[in-house]
Amino acid sequence: MKSDVSARAKQTKGDNKMRTYLYCEAGFVEKAQWLPNSWVNVVCPNNDDFEFLTKTLNVPESFLDDIADTDERPRTDTEGNWLLTILRIPVQNKQNGSLPFATVPIGIITNNEIIVSVCYHNTDLLPDFIEHTRRKGIVVRNKLDLILRLIYSSAVWFLKYLKQINIDISAAEKELERSIRNEDLLRLMRLQKTLVYFNTSIRGNEVMIGKLKTIFQDTDFLDKELVEDVIIELKQALNTVNIYSDILTGTMDAFASIISNNVNTIMKRMTSLSIVLMLPTLIASFYGMNVDIHLEEVPFAFSLIVLFSIGFVVVALLCKIIGCGLMARICRFKGPDALKIGVGMMTRGEVALIVAQKGLSVGMIGAEYFTAVILLIIVSSISTPILLKILYTKHAEID
Repeated sequence: MKSDVSARAKQTKGDNKMRTYLYCEAGFVEKAQWLPNSWVNVVCPNNDDFEFLTKTLNVPESFLDDIADTDERPRTDTEGNWLLTILRIPVQNKQNGSLPFATVPIGIITNNEIIVSVCYHNTDLLPDFIEHTRRKGIVVRNKLDLILRLIYSSAVWFLKYLKQINIDISAAEKELERSIRNEDLLRLMRLQKTLVYFNTSIRGNEVMIGKLKTIFQDTDFLDKELVEDVIIELKQALNTVNIYSDILTGTMDAFASIISNNVNTIMKRMTSLSIVLMLPTLIASFYGMNVDIHLEEVPFAFSLIVLFSIGFVVVALLCKIIGCGLMARICRFKGPDALKIGVGMMTRGEVALIVAQKGLSVGMIGAEYFTAVILLIIVSSISTPILLKILYTKHAEID
């Protein structure tokens, strides 16, 4: 057990170690030495503090090890006439990249004459609590009174840090409205984790109220009015945590939807670009690898093929639009509807490809015309849905 105590002391090396003796007069007043019925407040204990607690006051060493566990949950424990009460209090982290706020355990060890509080972390709560009792002239009558007031003070500090969290959420939202960056999203994620820790710690402290009421129900220590005030303050802190957690969850879901929409928009643009880049590649592959057009010796052969293919495609598409559009007009369709029918009918697909290949194989068409047919099939297949969308959108706006 002593090796564990030494290890805990080494962990606190470099922190501001402090042991104070506090007596309640009109608020807590610090004295130079310890006397019975005083409050011994130990922050970041060193070896001397452990020796004083275990040898002079006979505090159980197992209690000190329990308090040193960073993940220790709020609970009570007894050993002989000693009572251990562990609470979780909020602290602010000032290290970059870590959670902005966290919760740490504080242990209150009591018997009939001794009250000891031990915390392995420097916090703003304890100095503020001591100063508050002096400023208000609060008289702490007994050990239960001290424990309840510390729980009340923890709820006040939870609310104080929750206000700061709300400010951080608003600032992160404004940054994300300008541009969505990973740093801002990670910032929101850290705040969400903080709210989870706050939620579990406040609930644990709330459960402690019921256990303390059971332990001290047959004594004169129980102040029902103070207990009620502590419960109300804890419930307010818990409700605030739940509200901010719901707001933060909704905010992150909204930005996740925005990111998804942005990705879809980018993918649409990339798809359109890939289709445009596919056309010359596909034409070149048919022209350079699969089709023998017997124009190797003709000057400007490639330019001639390109011009012929473009003209062939334009004429073929216009013939479809005009021919089918006129037939639609003859059938008494309105002009816009006739145009839609003509555009919808201009697509050539697998049938045109099969016919072109068959004609090439039997010699009905020359190899030099096959590329133009392939280009017609590709352009008509791609352009038809695009043109139809434009026509339907335009006419819908007019209507």
